[in-house]
Amino acid sequence: MSMKHKNTHETLLARWLEGDITPAEADLLAEMDGIQELKDTLDVFDNMALPPMDMERAWAELAPKTVQAPQTIKTNHRTLFPTIMRIAAAIALIVGVGFWYSAYFLEKSFSASAGQTALVTLPDGSEVKLNASSTLSYSKWTWKRKRIVHLNGEAYFKVQKGEKFTVKSTHGETQVLGTQFDVYDRRNTFQVKCFEGKVRVSDKQQTKVITKGQGVKITDKVAKDLVINAHKPAWFDGETKFFENSLQEVFDEMQRQYILEIQLKDVDLTRQFTGVLPNNNLDKALQQLCGAMNLRYQKTDDKNRIKISSK
Repeated sequence: MSMKHKNTHETLLARWLEGDITPAEADLLAEMDGIQELKDTLDVFDNMALPPMDMERAWAELAPKTVQAPQTIKTNHRTLFPTIMRIAAAIALIVGVGFWYSAYFLEKSFSASAGQTALVTLPDGSEVKLNASSTLSYSKWTWKRKRIVHLNGEAYFKVQKGEKFTVKSTHGETQVLGTQFDVYDRRNTFQVKCFEGKVRVSDKQQTKVITKGQGVKITDKVAKDLVINAHKPAWFDGETKFFENSLQEVFDEMQRQYILEIQLKDVDLTRQFTGVLPNNNLDKALQQLCGAMNLRYQKTDDKNRIKISSK
């Protein structure tokens, strides 16, 4: 293989890793020996967790294991195998020291504090609005090949059309091609509402496809269908809409929205509440909730603490 031809292929390989390659160029690389091995290595890298890294310990363990430069092996195959193997070996090395590079440099994270919301724009132009006390992250390393985000809490997604877009959360996955939807995943409740397009919702037990005006709520592995009449989530307008949510979930949400501590006495937290509570008027929210659930509340000298008990 001529030096010019080799450099051309290596340039294409580098662009493929960046996700910037034409279908014709991808077909050319697909004929090269070793490309499948590299893809398999990248998939392993993508799907493994990224634990915290003790940098000093990692380098101390890595130093004595430095590999000597391999001998050149002559071959008649005109392929990118040596280049691919060097890249695969580099990836394996990162895996071996705990993925510290990805954990510290390649993951992008966003969050909304208690009582706040946050607007996030992803690399493809998709928009995500995070509700209070929620976090969102994605891997910059894999984004151009796989549009995957990780959500903890609640968020509304407005996804640009393109390749499959996946939201991974604690209790399941939500997959779309381009649509608008809301994902809620806290405690033991996983809920998805579709406001436009089509959404595939999956947990460990089942998969369900919902369209505009539909939703699904999965609590303790039991799924319930929802009817969505609104054009956007209630929390966009400073409210939280509950549908057969436990009082534990309701109090948790109030603490997130109002940045306060709720102290409970003789309250059955398994009781369910359905209704809409304001996120910007604590007295009104307490009156509506306690009136509907036959509870009493008392404000303390500490403005951030509320006592609630049964009547």
